[in-house]
Amino acid sequence: GRMDRMVYLGVSESKKKQERIVGALTRKMVLGKEVDLGKVVEGCGMNLTGADFYAICADAWMNAVKFNIQQLKNKQNNKQDNNKDEEEEEEDEDEEDEEEEEEEESDEDSDEDEEEKKKKEERKKKKKGVEVRQEDFEAAVRSVTPSVRMEELIE
Repeated sequence: GRMDRMVYLGVSESKKKQERIVGALTRKMVLGKEVDLGKVVEGCGMNLTGADFYAICADAWMNAVKFNIQQLKNKQNNKQDNNKDEEEEEEDEDEEDEEEEEEEESDEDSDEDEEEKKKKEERKKKKKGVEVRQEDFEAAVRSVTPSVRMEELIE
């Protein structure tokens, strides 16, 4: 609907209050173990509003998404490169006797087990969501433009 009145809520008066705001905004996010919200707000000015902190948190999450996408692309490219290398090696190799082939098959089975375990761990991570790192927050803080100028606060 339409707002008949403008309500001024002001900005946070202390870093502790800013940290509480960021904490509330990130409560449903998956934060990396290294994330320190106190350090996040240290880099913030005292002229940031709740909307600015929301923008920081949303940008940090988006940075994490971009990072994860890049990681997946890198894994895929590495996997493709490894497959190409294996194909080239197979073409160059001479036939080996049956004993060596049997040993390789048992090694491949154990490798597959390890790969399956890694895949299961990755699926668990995916279920819990995108993990936001300290670097993601730091980049978001650098990119935010405060919606209130310091001059406006003095008035």
